[in-house]
Amino acid sequence: MSEDKGTLSWLSLLAKVGEWLALPLAYLFFAGFLYQYYYFSALGVPTKLADIPVSFFPVYAFSVFMDNWVGVLVWITLVLLAALLASRQVSWGPVALLALLLVAFPGCWWIARERGYREALRLRNGYEGRRVSFVLSDESPDGTTNNGRQDYPAEFRKANDEGKLILVTETTRAYYVVWQIYPNPPEAELPRATLFIVPRSDIKLVEVKLDSVDNIRPRRQDER
Repeated sequence: MSEDKGTLSWLSLLAKVGEWLALPLAYLFFAGFLYQYYYFSALGVPTKLADIPVSFFPVYAFSVFMDNWVGVLVWITLVLLAALLASRQVSWGPVALLALLLVAFPGCWWIARERGYREALRLRNGYEGRRVSFVLSDESPDGTTNNGRQDYPAEFRKANDEGKLILVTETTRAYYVVWQIYPNPPEAELPRATLFIVPRSDIKLVEVKLDSVDNIRPRRQDER
């Protein structure tokens, strides 16, 4: 009988923990989805084609929240305080708790959107991402395919030869790479960028350029 009671107590505890975690997990998935949506959309990659597993959303959310950890800690403190007041039968405690829980959704949307756009801009600026070069299959020395058709534009071949393609993401079917035109020194804003989708079936070899192990740091303007 005592063993049955012990089992029930553990199950009750696990059920209670599950109830406590349900709402935080909802925020994590919400913020993670919004982050990857705005990040990829800012780079021209359709979200449904990015092939991101749902299990990755909390990982993205962790990055989002750690970038705004002060605000998150303040919000958690206020939620705990409102919950304490509600448990003490304070009349306005439940209203304050509900308001804090509801305001978290537009808050998650705002910080996830800003983080996504900012990370996309950092990639275009050359501070994030990896440089890649492709050896394409069935390509002749002049850049044409065997049937003479120009499958890839001249700017892609030039950026590929010079190692200026930046990897955005890869899926089981294709690589998504960006070629960014950098501004002249007097100009502040980045000119246009071009997104290329390179099917894996067209690729014979992929070269990924890594930073030196002894000198891993963000690339400066003159290193792009």
